[in-house]
Amino acid sequence: MMRALLEGTARALITRPPASHEPIGEHAQADAQGCAPPAPPTLARRLSAASRRTLWWALAWVALVLGLIGVAVPGLPTTPLVLLAAFAATRGSLRLDA
Repeated sequence: MMRALLEGTARALITRPPASHEPIGEHAQADAQGCAPPAPPTLARRLSAASRRTLWWALAWVALVLGLIGVAVPGLPTTPLVLLAAFAATRGSLRLDA
């Protein structure tokens, strides 16, 4: 019984015609020109500039606090965390961002 079911499923998969991959809308023109369709928006593109600056500042503060804790706690690196805080602060600041 199980074998007959599996054979029927395999036969249906083999004989099923392939799905039509017709380009639709703006992708039709891109495919006609031989170009790839546009990539979906990434997280950085979806966030506004103010949201990104806020996230950079939050990362800067978290890294700075962890770096300062790392002064007293052995095994927690201080220098890389303070450098990360400085990098994140420059990315989050309008005055410091070049």
